[in-house]
Amino acid sequence: MARAHRRTGVPISTHAHAASQQGLAQQRILEEEGVDLSRVVIGHVGDIADLEYAEQVLARGSFIGLDRFGISINGMHAEEATPTDERIAIAVELCRRGYASQMVMGHDTNVESDSITREQRAVMPGLKDWRFTYITDEVVPAMRAQGVSQADIDQILIENPRRIFAHGGAY
Repeated sequence: MARAHRRTGVPISTHAHAASQQGLAQQRILEEEGVDLSRVVIGHVGDIADLEYAEQVLARGSFIGLDRFGISINGMHAEEATPTDERIAIAVELCRRGYASQMVMGHDTNVESDSITREQRAVMPGLKDWRFTYITDEVVPAMRAQGVSQADIDQILIENPRRIFAHGGAY
């Protein structure tokens, strides 16, 4: 992945197990391969309420993915899923600490799944909110209510993704 990225400039977005801080190991490997960590999104950082881990990833220059919003089932990776209110609290606190320019948000969802039908999802506890509009319908208003500025929200949802994809080009 690192070598393909270096040849193409296509951004890297990882799938990292937050409880074991795999994002830090990913950063180490990517850096050893010569990757500019500012072109990397370390995913699933918000899966645990660990601001120290988030700040360690951020300090190395990567973006962090605060994702899986709308899903609240246990056992995703042998730990309990972080409740939505805690995921929002992580995002709010990171904004307060000045990290809005290194955060992106997502749902880590899909419209259809080979294991869960749309009908099943609609009635399953923990999955009924796992939809593409959950961030705009629920997360953004909650962040605003907790004092996050519209400028920070736009940074996270619009400007940061634009910057990630604008890097382009081999190096």
